[in-house]
Amino acid sequence: MSKAHSLIQKPVGGDILGYQTKDGKIVRYDKATNDFVSGDPSRGVATMMKLTDGENRFNYLKSRDEI
Repeated sequence: MSKAHSLIQKPVGGDILGYQTKDGKIVRYDKATNDFVSGDPSRGVATMMKLTDGENRFNYLKSRDEI
């Protein structure tokens, strides 16, 4: 299993922040590693990256997605 697929399947809690968008995409952010991933676990990962501004960038993306 890839690192991205593993992260997208982790439950939210502790260092793992996350949410689900209106269109069903799963988003996860690992504060400890600064890894960000989004996609659909059954279809695959759409995006995986290190966030430039860490948790602040995650919070911006979350607000932009208007969950």
